Amino acid sequence: MRYRNVSQDSLPVPIVTRKQNAYCVPVTQEPKRKPRPSGDEGAPYTARIMSEVKRLRGPGGLNWSAERLAEEMTAVGIPWTRDVVVNLENGRRKTLAVHEVLALAYVLDIAPAILMSGLDDHAIVPVTPNLTVSAPEARSWIQGLEALPGVDAERFARNLPPGMSGALPVDIDEALATLDRVRDSIEARRPLQEHLRRIREQALGRRGEQPRGSDADGEG
Repeated sequence: MRYRNVSQDSLPVPIVTRKQNAYCVPVTQEPKRKPRPSGDEGAPYTARIMSEVKRLRGPGGLNWSAERLAEEMTAVGIPWTRDVVVNLENGRRKTLAVHEVLALAYVLDIAPAILMSGLDDHAIVPVTPNLTVSAPEARSWIQGLEALPGVDAERFARNLPPGMSGALPVDIDEALATLDRVRDSIEARRPLQEHLRRIREQALGRRGEQPRGSDADGEG
């Protein structure tokens, strides 16, 4: 149906006229979102830990079935079933939560550092998806004994509790300065030690005695 000789106001649907000073705004596309992780990033960590779990619960260790391990985990507040254990050990489930790792270490009577790094010093342990280290390096790092390569050693030491075994001095510069002062003190005492040694030797010579032990060799 066409409308002829009609005004804009008489039309059933109002017509929006274009303004002369209107301008166009460029429309940009939204950046593409990065794909979500597949969820497999934890697989190497889980495989590393569960290989130790299987060894510990197996015939050479506690001789526990998968169901027995699930019962022990449930008893400490982690509601596992036999299927959970089996799926973790065969790789169908690829992640372990931190509280599950700690509970495993508790019920299996093993230090978390050993559970995560294993007993084989030739094994490779994943630290990040892009970084792996040897088992001894991982073990020392987890225990707070030594920083990993690429880690700021001073900051690592500062973040350890003061009484922790293996903790390094908090202020490395002050520790080195103290060593320098001790060395300077030892160097400063040597002339006095030599002078006193000569006086003693002279006194022994007048009495007809010979220096004993290290004195005869000139050692202090």
